[in-house]
Amino acid sequence: MKHIVIHMTRQGAIMIAAVLLLFSVFVTSAAAAMPEYERLGAVTESLNAPAAIALDAYENLYVAEPVNNRVLIYSPGGEHIDILPGLSNPISIAVDADGRVLVGSSDRKNVEVYDAELNFLFKLGVGNGEFEKPSAIAVDADGNIYVADSDYNDINVYDPDGTYSFSFGGPSAAVPTPDGRFNYPTAITIDRARGELIVADLQLIKSWSGTYRGARVQVFSLSDLLNPAIDPKLPDRSFGEYGTGTGKMLKPKGVAVDEAGRIYVTDSAQGVAHVFDGDGASLGTIYDLAVPMRTPLGIALGRSNRLFIASLNATRVDIYGLQPYEQMQVEPLSLAFQGQEGAEAPAAQSVYITNTGTGTLNWSAESGSIWLSIDNTAGTAPDTINASPDISTLAEGTYLSSITVTAAAAAGSPVVVPVTLEIIEQKGTINVVTNLE
Repeated sequence: MKHIVIHMTRQGAIMIAAVLLLFSVFVTSAAAAMPEYERLGAVTESLNAPAAIALDAYENLYVAEPVNNRVLIYSPGGEHIDILPGLSNPISIAVDADGRVLVGSSDRKNVEVYDAELNFLFKLGVGNGEFEKPSAIAVDADGNIYVADSDYNDINVYDPDGTYSFSFGGPSAAVPTPDGRFNYPTAITIDRARGELIVADLQLIKSWSGTYRGARVQVFSLSDLLNPAIDPKLPDRSFGEYGTGTGKMLKPKGVAVDEAGRIYVTDSAQGVAHVFDGDGASLGTIYDLAVPMRTPLGIALGRSNRLFIASLNATRVDIYGLQPYEQMQVEPLSLAFQGQEGAEAPAAQSVYITNTGTGTLNWSAESGSIWLSIDNTAGTAPDTINASPDISTLAEGTYLSSITVTAAAAAGSPVVVPVTLEIIEQKGTINVVTNLE
């Protein structure tokens, strides 16, 4: 294979721009199937070298930084809210439906499992030494855990409690690497809607100059994988073409899937995310000429239709909104009432719900106390909730409650608005009678 080294001269920049122009031309021609998207911004606070990423059920973002031996955690709005320190070269991460955090370490050669409060629970299998290089982790709807080992070229499967179940794949001396076998599997994800496991690897291929690493995606049926009577474990389909330009991959590093079955693959060498339909036909690429990705690695798609991509050498996690996406904003973030014992109730206060995304945001709300009433419990943003306290039976004191606003498919959901009510003592009255006689 002929190797080409590009030095970043003015001519080199023009060459890269030309390649990206080819990407954009293809996207235009495939607009019917390629999702429209826009760059929404990036998560940058405290980040130094983001690699693997994952999202939990609330769209909190977990970012593994191998060089800093930590996982940083961000709210759906991108605020740094927590950290899992003391790790050792964490190169992969996943979060299951119960909020458990699974972290793969290439130094300890293990996968450690933490609860939602980041307390250590257990290690998969025998613990340290279970893997050589646990490069990717995925969890299916039943809690089964899948770990790709890029050095052993296989995928291990574990029960939800961490007990080893079986392995499949493995290396092959054949070139090209046959389907059902792996050469350096780099990324895996679960398509829960279709019950499939999607695996990206660097399939060995041949050219006139010898053998080299290519690029491939294999799609396995979960029901077939978990059926012990079916062996060997072969994919339902596979696709991938090595090279540069739209639909061709150089170095696949992350994989995600949307509700329509479209598959997104980050390409760290080309600085884009490729988009394929479920059968592997190229639909286009995601990139931004003004703010280019630099070594994109981990990728995750949230329930709000926001696509998160770790850009290693740009020290950020880029966020793209896939049309239509929903992002809920609730203001104010707290309410405070004050009333007098035995007097009239305080005036109502309003909570405003807006959608800063592009889709239709349907919401619901509930009050946390009997004494706190709301006049609107469901609707479509933009909308308003008027909250009123009933103090007729309340004695002097401070009362705490909340209003919870939920939009099932939106980023920033749910939002809990704390409500404080202070009842002060009723002042006594003095009747003064004056005798004027």
